[in-house]
Order: sequence, then structure tokens, then C-alpha cells
Amino acid sequence: MIVAGSVGTTEEVGVRQVLVCDAHRPVGNLIAEASPDVLDVLVVDDERFFAESLAMALGSRCDDAWAVGSATAWQLLRAPCATAESARTVVLGSSGAVQHEALSLLDRCRPGIQVLVLLGTRDDAPQLPSLVRAGARGWACRTDSLEHLALVVREVAAGGWWMPHAVLGEVLESLRRSADERVAASFASLTPRERQVLTGLVDGLSRTAIARRHRMSVNTVRSHIQHLFEKLGVHSCLEAVVLAQGRGPEPPDR
Repeated sequence: MIVAGSVGTTEEVGVRQVLVCDAHRPVGNLIAEASPDVLDVLVVDDERFFAESLAMALGSRCDDAWAVGSATAWQLLRAPCATAESARTVVLGSSGAVQHEALSLLDRCRPGIQVLVLLGTRDDAPQLPSLVRAGARGWACRTDSLEHLALVVREVAAGGWWMPHAVLGEVLESLRRSADERVAASFASLTPRERQVLTGLVDGLSRTAIARRHRMSVNTVRSHIQHLFEKLGVHSCLEAVVLAQGRGPEPPDR
């Protein structure tokens, strides 16, 4: 991992052009004093030179006092926990397939880390819904200015989101469909007996009344309810009832 300090001034042109121009300037010292306002950023890309240069350019922003490092996509995929150990925010370049794999690994080993994806051009925006589902919180393009990229990094690092209006509706709709599919799959996994118990809960019956209706013991009803909680991802009978009622008029098993 390369840790960067400062590389000089930047201009309002594409990120790649800025980095090539500034990469030959002397690198300053890493800002070592940590404070609540410091944003530690890890830049990841297939191209090592691009990742290092972008890290140095972001590190040069003395008004933000960012301590920035870089790594290749191969390093992140090979050892995600060690590579991203000290980072609070990741700027993730590379191809879509690599980004998805990296997001999955980071979700397992560094839950809660903030990630923004770096796309090639704005024509790649249709990839965003699946990347957001995988854990990305924002995006920027290689063709964006360094000022814009820094703005996105700052927003994502603070726990916010950065989505373009043109694709925000598609992203939200995709997330809704994904959630609906997960709920449908969880209900499909219920056994006939579990469906009967759930129907009893929706009807407002007690455990004893459900047991009487279906000629089973109260302990068996409790067991089915526990299995319901696990499969539906809920923690109470009320949550299970609300989830079942939210599915619409489809009649459950009785």
C-alpha cells in the first residue's frame, strides 16, 4: 500500500488528466495527526499508477487534511481485511466484476466501511443498481474533476449517499424489487404447518387457539413460530404479522 501526502495543485479537468500532470511533482509528508475531521481514504484500482496518483492528488487537499493510501485491486481481493484495515472510506475503481467481488469481501471483513465506486464514464451508470445492492454508497467517474471526486468522497465518508438524479429512481426501484424478491423467497421457504401458524397469528389468535385450530400442542406452535422468525428475519409475532399483511391479498394456508 502506498501512502500519499501532497502533489501540488489541480485543475477542473478529468481526474486522469490531472493525475498524469501532477504525478511528477514531489510528494510531501503524510499528515500524521489524526482528528475527528480527518478522512482516511483508500484508493483501489487495477492500474497501480492510477491508484497511487489519485491517492496523492486527494492527499494534496490540505483543506480537508486527508490521509490517503492506495492499493491494487489484486491486493484487495487477495487480502481484503489487511489491505483495508485502517481505511474508513474506499474509492473502488476496476471493472464491474471486480467491484462486485471487492464489495462482497469488504462487507464480510469490514462491515460498515464506506465505499464509493469509480466508473469509467457516465455511460456506465446502469451498473449502479447492482453495485448499490452490493454495498456501494456513491459513485464518480474517471472523467470527473478532482474537485467533484473530493466532494463525493467527503459525502460518502460522512455516512451519506451520492446518487445521480438520472438513475436514482432506477436504483430505488431495483432495491425495492430485490427486497420483494427476498421476502417472497422467505415466505416460499415456509412449510405448510408454518404457514398455518402464521395465518393464525394474522387472524389474531393466541398460541393456544392456534394449537386448538390445527390439533397440535402449544409447544409445537411455539417451535413453528421460532422457525418463522428465523426464515422471515423477524424478532416478534407483530413483525411477522406486519410482513405477512404487507404481501397483499394472497390468502395464506389455513
